[in-house]
Amino acid sequence: MKGNSLWILLLAVLMLPLVASGGWIIVKGSRGHSYNLDDVSYTPTENHREEQNEMSDYDGDVLTLPGVIEPLEYIPVAAPTTGRISLLKVRDGSKVTKGSLLCIVEDAEARKEIDDARLAYARAVEAQRKADESRKIDIERKQLALETAQAELENYKAQASLALEDAQAALERAQRDLAEYQALYHAKAVSGQEVRIRREKLEDARRLVEQRQAAQNAGIASREKAVEQAKLDLRALTMPDESTRANALAVSNAAAELALSRRRLVNTRVHSPATGIVRFIARSSTNRAGPGYLPLEALGPGVRVYEGEPFLLIATTDRACVRIDVSESKIALLRTGMKAEIHAASGQKLYGRIFEMSVSNRNTGRGPNVFPVTILITSPLRNVRFGMTADVSIRLDK
Repeated sequence: MKGNSLWILLLAVLMLPLVASGGWIIVKGSRGHSYNLDDVSYTPTENHREEQNEMSDYDGDVLTLPGVIEPLEYIPVAAPTTGRISLLKVRDGSKVTKGSLLCIVEDAEARKEIDDARLAYARAVEAQRKADESRKIDIERKQLALETAQAELENYKAQASLALEDAQAALERAQRDLAEYQALYHAKAVSGQEVRIRREKLEDARRLVEQRQAAQNAGIASREKAVEQAKLDLRALTMPDESTRANALAVSNAAAELALSRRRLVNTRVHSPATGIVRFIARSSTNRAGPGYLPLEALGPGVRVYEGEPFLLIATTDRACVRIDVSESKIALLRTGMKAEIHAASGQKLYGRIFEMSVSNRNTGRGPNVFPVTILITSPLRNVRFGMTADVSIRLDK
């Protein structure tokens, strides 16, 4: 009887931890989900110590899944123009800074465009030069015509004035002769016939003065008109006309096209948009002339790239994350902003939060579908290497 009591007491001692453990599990599993987190728009290391203390003090449910430490953002780098790579300055995995030269795309079409643009510009400039030279000659000719017209006007005025003065002098002589013969006629020294002759000469002299006065006025008016026309012709040449404007516009358009072609040629130099690590995109060489794809090709000199199509990525190094796959049965337990503890394979302990949850699942081919989830690392990234494996423990709501 005493031996049976000892056995019962021993079994009770052994069962006590199991019963206590089971009861703790039941109580733990029955807790509700009422925990609220702030928005996740923060930078790494923010409130790192506070999160560390919260995680170390947390005794609720956790979900632990494996993942890989990766850059948070991959920036695609596209070809600025269609052509073949003539120089590749980086390799897959190279570290680059923002603005670093990645490669040069040799674009035969761009070079042909710039050659054509240079030729078109040279032709436009030459056409404008010839037009300006011809215009200059025309201006000189019109200037000479104006000066000639002005000289003719002045010469005619001088000659017409002399002729008029001669006619007026002749008129004055005729008037004196008539007066003398009239006096002689009254003195019975000459006949009336002589007086009539002198009167006719006076009338002839008077008509000559009137004729020369009219001729002078008409001659001056016509020559002044010629001078004004010469001035108008010269002014018309000194002001831009349709031909001049067309030549200037042709030169301007050709210069703009040449500048655009030069910018396109400059754009064949591809620079890194950010500081990070280069990742080549696995690609097939597409046969643009017909259907189908050629075998995979390595990115390098001679490889053809197409305008607007990314051919490499820049993995930014300022922020890191862990990407995990969560099964369909567990994804409902998670939400953006939940805190996580990250145990890297190197032994480092990091902290983070759920940054992004995919709204669509994918089939791994080895069981149920999974949802990709991104954990943003908020701890300092000292000694963190991309590609490290890590276990992520996500703190679930209580």
